[in-house]
Amino acid sequence: MEEALRARLGEARSVLILADGAWDDPAWMRGLAAGADLVLAADGAANACRLHGLAPHAIVGDLDSVTPETLAFFGERSLLHREPDQDAFDLEKCLGLVLAHAPEGTPVKIAGAFGGRLDHTLANLMLLSRYPSLDFSMEDARQRFFFVSPKKSAAKNRLRAPIGTPVSLLPFGVVLGVEARGLRYPVRGLRMEPDGLLGSSNEMAETEAEISLESGLLALVVQAP
Repeated sequence: MEEALRARLGEARSVLILADGAWDDPAWMRGLAAGADLVLAADGAANACRLHGLAPHAIVGDLDSVTPETLAFFGERSLLHREPDQDAFDLEKCLGLVLAHAPEGTPVKIAGAFGGRLDHTLANLMLLSRYPSLDFSMEDARQRFFFVSPKKSAAKNRLRAPIGTPVSLLPFGVVLGVEARGLRYPVRGLRMEPDGLLGSSNEMAETEAEISLESGLLALVVQAP
């Protein structure tokens, strides 16, 4: 692995990973990148970066989707980290680098992971479910997705958003003892599961909501105000 990339990861206080999905609002993506210490492009996402004026610090993957024009454009401005493993997809490779070399607890945002191919979107959501204790989220200009887990601290299970913001609580498997304070519709000690109770279309009653559960994994989808 390139020493320069290892060093950048080791110093990162926040990481943005750009995936090769839908880029519906490139200006929003540029703003998100401006606020991150380190920006990684997952393989073909580098092509979108070139088209929309965004320079990642590194391009990661097997690089089979990066065009020659993109490689020539970025030249020495972006580090290349080639991982040929075909059993792992490119977003997974980016997350692996962060887990291995960034400081523990570094918040990671993932953008461009929605839209495009449905199987890719679902795989991206499933990938995050492997890391229930980590501060990872996926987002675009319209919505944000992250997991609430009993393995996270209370602070990381806390949601801040304007009053009236739509929020959905969706179980990944059986989830027990779901509690939420600060939402319009009460959530108290609920059992939630995919073929039972779902919590779509709640909303913020206060500017901060606290969500907890006894066991399981709960997905939060927060719409942009």
